[in-house]
Amino acid sequence: MEKEKQANFDFYNKLYNATINILVDNKIKPKEGGDAGFELEVEMSDAQKFNINLFKRYSKIQNTIGQLETIIKLIEVKPSIYFTQEAGIKYSEYLGYNLENYFIRITTIIDQSIILISEYYNLGLPPQSTSLKILLENIHTKDKEVVKLIKSFDSSMQPIKKIRNLIAHRGEYNDEDILKIEANLYMLSLIEDKNLNEPVFDEMFKYIDDLINKKIEFAKRNTVSVKKFLFALDHVLNIEEEKLMRIK
Repeated sequence: MEKEKQANFDFYNKLYNATINILVDNKIKPKEGGDAGFELEVEMSDAQKFNINLFKRYSKIQNTIGQLETIIKLIEVKPSIYFTQEAGIKYSEYLGYNLENYFIRITTIIDQSIILISEYYNLGLPPQSTSLKILLENIHTKDKEVVKLIKSFDSSMQPIKKIRNLIAHRGEYNDEDILKIEANLYMLSLIEDKNLNEPVFDEMFKYIDDLINKKIEFAKRNTVSVKKFLFALDHVLNIEEEKLMRIK
């Protein structure tokens, strides 16, 4: 479990340090993935179980952030001979696949945050039964600042959640920009180089490039919003934890 600490994420770093100390106390060598030593949980104290399980939940959110950043890097791979000819991959399909993955991953962070808060306040609910509605109605969480943050973030993500639901439940994802990219790449594939007017060729690729950059900026902008939300959530949890003093 060789997790790098996250700059400015004080609560996450407290969990990180506490988890390392617990593994050392139990003579468990940290391993990649964060699951090292979970088979020995029966030998741990309730406080240790709480710390290590909370860290595991929070790590999943951090991993999702990393996946979003990876998707952006993949989207930044522009049209090329490799995609359109040698590998037989339409760039429009490649772009659409990565964007679908992005929509699903980014909305997953909401569910992961809800589960994290449910476990932080020891609501005793299984992850599959935990929801924002429960947090907003539960006497122990309904007035908590962190729950208000999740509610606000969830509201701001509703347009993306609608797209996610179409993808997840109906298998539908129709994007006008992707269709334009596909049409222009198809037209370019039909034109033989010797008959291609170079300025026209350059202009078509510039148009495609502009459409792709539009998607890249969309993904980057929303990833920044997610990071701001998570930073605010971490800050509130850190303040709350200074009162409770459970993470050691």
